[in-house]
Amino acid sequence: MGQMTTRRALGRTAGGFAFGLVLACFAPAAAQDEAGWRGAEWGMDGAALDRVFGSDLTRLSAPLDFGPLYVDRLWRGVELGGYRFTAFLQMDRSTARLAQVLLDIRRLEAPDRVMAAVVDALGGRYGEPACRVEAAFPDGATATLAATWNGSGSTVQAGLIDMNIPGILTEDPNTKRDVRRPSYERRRIKRSSLPRRVTVRFHAAARTDLDLDYCRAPEEE
Repeated sequence: MGQMTTRRALGRTAGGFAFGLVLACFAPAAAQDEAGWRGAEWGMDGAALDRVFGSDLTRLSAPLDFGPLYVDRLWRGVELGGYRFTAFLQMDRSTARLAQVLLDIRRLEAPDRVMAAVVDALGGRYGEPACRVEAAFPDGATATLAATWNGSGSTVQAGLIDMNIPGILTEDPNTKRDVRRPSYERRRIKRSSLPRRVTVRFHAAARTDLDLDYCRAPEEE
């Protein structure tokens, strides 16, 4: 695919990293004819999803709240790029029908490697992403922070979040601050508890309200 635009913004922060960012927008990806996910069509109700996925689904006694969406069914152990994700089948609250599938994997030692494997797997299926946001490190290495595939039936968006970095705030906000105590004596949040995750979202191409703002260009230098 021919590259249309490339912009840079040095010193910005995304996904917990601080480095140079590169946003590349490409010509539209290869046609994506799927109007759903793994045999489930957008707009299916819960009974239809049970018929499609059967015993792979876990029914939740209390739905998970995602604002305009909710989850009462999930699928643990969905493989993508050699890693096992939890798939949250997100239903539209106003219609009780499938609006989006969210794949989520957490507690990662190397989220950049997981993200690279995911982008490679999705690229092999859907072609070159319509948009990719990459991190440029001083040593020349790069990491993909986000990528979007726009198809005729569905939109796919993958994102990396890693807040486990030295510069992140580690002071516990629930502890009353005593200015007489040095910072190293104050109770600290464990860095291991900070978000390190990769997510992939699948939804109908017409549901632009579910699009994440991955393709917004950073300010030019």
